[in-house]
Amino acid sequence: MPQTVIITGASAGIGEAAAELFLQKGFTVYNISRTPSDVRGIKNACADVSDAEAVEQTIERIYTAENAIDILINCAGIGISGSIENTPNGNAEKIFAVNFFGTAYASKRVIPYMRSRGRGAIINVGSVAGRLPIPFQAYYSATKAAVSAFSGALRQEVKPFGITVSTVLPGDVKTRFTSGRKKNPYDDAAYGDRIKKSVARMERDEENGLPATLIARQIFKLSQKKNPPVCTVGGRAYALITLAAKLLPERLTSFLVGKLYG
Repeated sequence: MPQTVIITGASAGIGEAAAELFLQKGFTVYNISRTPSDVRGIKNACADVSDAEAVEQTIERIYTAENAIDILINCAGIGISGSIENTPNGNAEKIFAVNFFGTAYASKRVIPYMRSRGRGAIINVGSVAGRLPIPFQAYYSATKAAVSAFSGALRQEVKPFGITVSTVLPGDVKTRFTSGRKKNPYDDAAYGDRIKKSVARMERDEENGLPATLIARQIFKLSQKKNPPVCTVGGRAYALITLAAKLLPERLTSFLVGKLYG
């Protein structure tokens, strides 16, 4: 019997690339997102990942249909940009609802099913921005730092049940995420052109970033390991950057990030 994998946000970007790869490998693939995937073979289970009840009911239906959930990959995410000072509270709450709580809701729901079988894998998509917070993307950076912390704690909690938990931390990836980022409409003149330049730099980096297929391959490799690493950085260049950030004085790292994006 083919194994069953659930991917949140598999209608675009890294989630879609991962879904296509798992399909090629013979898995039964479900997409949980508000938007159905157009990829032939993916089974769509439309739901808003920030709605805990909807996520619970959707995963329950998938388990009833397949009698197993082998892998969960949390890819669903949104972005906002702008100054902290002028970001509407509703926008900040929304990005946490999707990026962090969406990951938490889906993870919580699959654990009982995986525990009953004594095995399973949960892979959460974080970001290098969770390690190196980016100015004018503060809330996005914070959600991804929270995903990494959540994953590290969850890993220890469910390890005795045969469930593995790991996080992949992509750097800049070329996807439709760039065009979908919500820009804060309330930024004021006090910041001059710093926000505009910072966001433009981010968008250029993303448009010239890694292919989503590369991150998908890393996700697949993690899913097949009996004891995957706690986290894996997406792309060698970003792995070197995060390693350098660990070795350099924190004040210097902050200065360099500020020169790029501040």
